[in-house]
Amino acid sequence: MVLPAHSRHDILLGRESQGDFSMICSAPHSAVGFPTETGIALIYASKEVLATDEIRPAKASKPAPCTEAEKWVLNNAYPEQTVTLGPAMSDLTRAALKKLLHENMDVFAWTPADMVGVPRHIAEHRLNVSEDAKPVVHAKRHLGDIKHDVMKEQVLELLNAWIIREVRYQTWVASPVMVKKPNGRWRMCVDYKDLNKACPRDCYALPDIDEKIDSLATFRWKFFLDCYKGYHQVQMAVQDEDKTAFRTPTGLYCYTKMPFGLKNAGATYQRLMNETFSDAIGKYIEVYMDDLVIMSKEESMMLANIQKTFNTLRSVSIKLNPAKCSFGMEEGKFLGFIVTKDDFKVNPEKVHAIERMPSPSNIKDMQKFAGRLAALNRFLANHAAKSFPFIKTLRNCMKKSQFQWTPEAEGAFREMKDCLIKLPTLTAPNKGEPLVLYLSASDKAVGAVLLVDRQGVQTPVYYVSRTLADPETRYAIMKKLVLALIHASRRLRRYFANHVIHVLTNYNIGNILARPEVSGRLAKWAIELGAIMWFSDHDH
Repeated sequence: MVLPAHSRHDILLGRESQGDFSMICSAPHSAVGFPTETGIALIYASKEVLATDEIRPAKASKPAPCTEAEKWVLNNAYPEQTVTLGPAMSDLTRAALKKLLHENMDVFAWTPADMVGVPRHIAEHRLNVSEDAKPVVHAKRHLGDIKHDVMKEQVLELLNAWIIREVRYQTWVASPVMVKKPNGRWRMCVDYKDLNKACPRDCYALPDIDEKIDSLATFRWKFFLDCYKGYHQVQMAVQDEDKTAFRTPTGLYCYTKMPFGLKNAGATYQRLMNETFSDAIGKYIEVYMDDLVIMSKEESMMLANIQKTFNTLRSVSIKLNPAKCSFGMEEGKFLGFIVTKDDFKVNPEKVHAIERMPSPSNIKDMQKFAGRLAALNRFLANHAAKSFPFIKTLRNCMKKSQFQWTPEAEGAFREMKDCLIKLPTLTAPNKGEPLVLYLSASDKAVGAVLLVDRQGVQTPVYYVSRTLADPETRYAIMKKLVLALIHASRRLRRYFANHVIHVLTNYNIGNILARPEVSGRLAKWAIELGAIMWFSDHDH
């Protein structure tokens, strides 16, 4: 509409028109921007309009560089569900990407009802409950009014999406548990521990997280995708649906789609994803459960890789969550790490969670702290030696089943927090690139750091360490260094198998292992380390 009114703007556009133009509005600048075939067009309000009632044509300016990620409305019917677009893409690529996303909106799910489910002939989850297992019926639990109200809402949502159905006269009945998410909202989970005990384990292995992270390092462009309620897109085997029954304030229900909490659910889902992207994993996509990353080294290949991924997802009816998808990024979160265009670093949210922790007041707090530190092991130099007093105290508490916090443990607790302030940025080695390994040994622990040397600059790849058992603390320093090497070779087997490793120490451990009179444990270690191609003495 064109209005003869006193306004800072010449034209008023509704949300529908703005969506058609893929337009972004800036009130402080009195301007709008939208993509064209030749770049980003900016239209500013005429200054003369402020003084007169005349309507003058808007003026286009040169494209302004984009410095922040853009939250873009893909589906005007759901404006709150925006996809994220990276700031470094060229204007032409950004415009073409938006067009591609519009043409593939069917790959996204906007509500739970949009999930049609993976066809049964492709994948379904089976329980394989033991014939000797006795069914278990959980007693009713009182969760409180607030949790009950939230549960009713989520049950209704699942019913409307045909993810669950109502049942009666069940032999297996579990109880729901309300779990609080980091954003403060509640998630309904079901306690399937008794049902899981009756199911055999599926030994299908999940991918190695470190390997997935390393594979992204050589790609500049990344697209982070998340499947919409991933597990719920896989259907339960019809004969096993009733066994997933659970009680709620409104009745008994069972899952028709695979729920969270079932034994082997992760293996079923990972097998589906590996088979779906069997020819693409490692080439232009990495997949871990319901998290996907599309990779491109050149901007020109971005759109082709996205389209191939969308076509594959469409072929198995897997839907994406638009609110958790980001495109054209040089940096993003994946599997707990911040992946950049050259390297990767620790997720600051994990660091802040540890920094906010008070001194433990019970064994559970100590276990929580140790678990959170374990997720950062790769970034922590000599982690085992620094945390030894804390771990020792935890072990003693576990043996005695009694909490006892010592000044020594408090000191280690504080020291570990201080170490988190300056965590290093790590990199991944290129294919066949030689690596350097430094070893260290102390009274209570041994450790190693794997580095890559590029133009005289050594950048860490991985830190490993472990505490020594009581007999090992009495080893000679040479033997401790060999033990450190053994531990590193086992923990970093993938690097040892694919790279030449230069081991640098101030002791000649290579000659020690090569002596013909070596026997016992050293002889076994020498055989195990036969794959190491190079030892180098280094005097400090």
